[in-house]
Amino acid sequence: MGISTSTGILTAGQSRTFNLSPASAVTLTLSPNVRVTITETPATVAATGLGGNASRVHEPRLPGVVTYGPYPMGGSVLVENESNSGSSVAWVRSDSIVAESADGSSSLVDAAGIPVSFAGPAYTWVNRPAASGNAGMVIRITDIGPTAFGSLWVSDGVNWNTLNGRQVLAAGRSGAPGSALTTVAAIGKMALPSGQMISGGSLVLPAGLIRVGVGLRVEAMIRHTGTAGTWTATWRIGTANTSGDSAIVSNGGSATNDEAQWAFMDLNFSSTSAAVTGFNMIPQGAAGAGSLAARTTNIDTAAAMYVAPHLSALTAPDTLELISYCISLHD
Repeated sequence: MGISTSTGILTAGQSRTFNLSPASAVTLTLSPNVRVTITETPATVAATGLGGNASRVHEPRLPGVVTYGPYPMGGSVLVENESNSGSSVAWVRSDSIVAESADGSSSLVDAAGIPVSFAGPAYTWVNRPAASGNAGMVIRITDIGPTAFGSLWVSDGVNWNTLNGRQVLAAGRSGAPGSALTTVAAIGKMALPSGQMISGGSLVLPAGLIRVGVGLRVEAMIRHTGTAGTWTATWRIGTANTSGDSAIVSNGGSATNDEAQWAFMDLNFSSTSAAVTGFNMIPQGAAGAGSLAARTTNIDTAAAMYVAPHLSALTAPDTLELISYCISLHD
């Protein structure tokens, strides 16, 4: 078992409470002419008394070395140096930094006996610390990413960057023809499946997540069924969360049953109010002049923005199916 120790001295008139985990102890060295009051309070399991006796008070008046703890359930030790002769109390606290579970696995633990996470300290996006002054620090942002784990970020002293240069924000890959993630039969927003960053069918990008120099990548597979008419689906981003937001990438097809297309586009933020994208540049296909351009409608990196596919053409009883999608942040 690994042990970490810390030391200190209580001079006359000083006191200190040592909160001890089950594998911690404090050793006191009492000087001559000492007057000290020591109160032990072992922790117990509620309603059982398991873990130790009631609080105990000691008032040693002779020099020596005494150790309090470890206690089965942890506890606290209050040391009060009441000497009027200048005598001091030196202390050494010992804490286990490696704990072994019932199945024999080992883990690093903190002073309270709680396993230490190597993912870094956890914050929400809005409560993250400033990047300045924390260069090289790695933190976990719990509400950015597709699952409750969140995502890892590292500071360069100016901004928080994704740890590996790319972070998936939301994704779904379990759809199949006839059993899609989402199926719609009318013009409007094609709602994304529920998820950590999804609200009202849209991916929510909190204010400040997007900054100049980063990019979003949208990948999706969309399938059309029926022969009643043509169809168009456009992924959009903006503050309004409507079909009037800026276009990222668009797919469309004819009145053909079982017709599928792949959407794939990078959206790169060239300013706080503009992002460059190819819009209708279908993978492995050509696009007309002017399709690569800066999009500015409802783009504001200082505000929350929303990403979702919007249908502008679809004829009943035809349907559009979202088979799979992935939206990721790149920096």
